Amino acid sequence: MKKLGVILILLLFFSVPAQAWERTYGGSDVDVGLSVQETSDKGYIIAGWTSSFGAGRSDVYLIKTDASGDTIWTRTYGGSNYDVGYSVQQTLDGGYIIAGFTQSFGAGGCDVYLIKTDADGNSAGIEEDKETRYAPRLLLEVRSPIDGELDLSFFLPSSGLARVELYDAAGKRVGVIEDGERQAGWHHITQTLSMPCGIYFVQLSATLEEGYKLSSSSITQKVVLLGN
Repeated sequence: MKKLGVILILLLFFSVPAQAWERTYGGSDVDVGLSVQETSDKGYIIAGWTSSFGAGRSDVYLIKTDASGDTIWTRTYGGSNYDVGYSVQQTLDGGYIIAGFTQSFGAGGCDVYLIKTDADGNSAGIEEDKETRYAPRLLLEVRSPIDGELDLSFFLPSSGLARVELYDAAGKRVGVIEDGERQAGWHHITQTLSMPCGIYFVQLSATLEEGYKLSSSSITQKVVLLGN
C-alpha cells in the first residue's frame, strides 16, 4: 500500500499542466486589465484602463492579441478626465462592446460608459463639450500618501456644500473624508488611511452658490497608496 501511494503522488505531480506563456502590456504609468475574452480568431481581447496612453487622466484601454498573446493593436477611449472599461465582449458583427464608467462625458460625477467598436477597435466616440472642459472649476491637489497619511487641498470658487470621497480602483466608495458647508477659498485636510496598498481616486463634489442659484460640479484625482 505504501508503494502504491508513492506512485499515485508521482502521477498527480507530473499531470500538472505547464504554463504556456505570459505577457505584459502598457507603458510607463499605471495600466490595468479588468476583462478578457477569447475571440473568434482564437486570439484575445482585453479591456481595462491606462494612465500611460490616451487623452486624459485615465482612458479606457482595449488590447487585441493573437493566440500567443502578442499585440495586434491597442486603442484608447475617453476624454480629459477619468474613464475606465470594466467588461468587454465580441459582438456578432466581429466588433466589440465595452462597458465601464466615464467622468469626461455625461451628466456629472460618474456616468455609465458604453462603447461599440468595429473589428479593428474603431469607434465614432463622443465629442467633449469644450465650453465645459475649459470653464473655471474646482481645484483639487492630492499629495502621495506617506506612511498612510493622505494630504490634500481643495479650492472652492464660492461658498457651498463640499464632499470629499475616496474610491478604490473598481469604483467602489471606501471612505468619506469631508462632508459639510465650506466657505470660498482653499481648504487643507490630512487624514490617516488604514486600507490596503493600491490605486485610489479622491473625488471632490460641491454644490456652490452662484448668485441666486446653486450649481453642482466634481473633480477627481488618482492617488497611489504605498503602505501604512
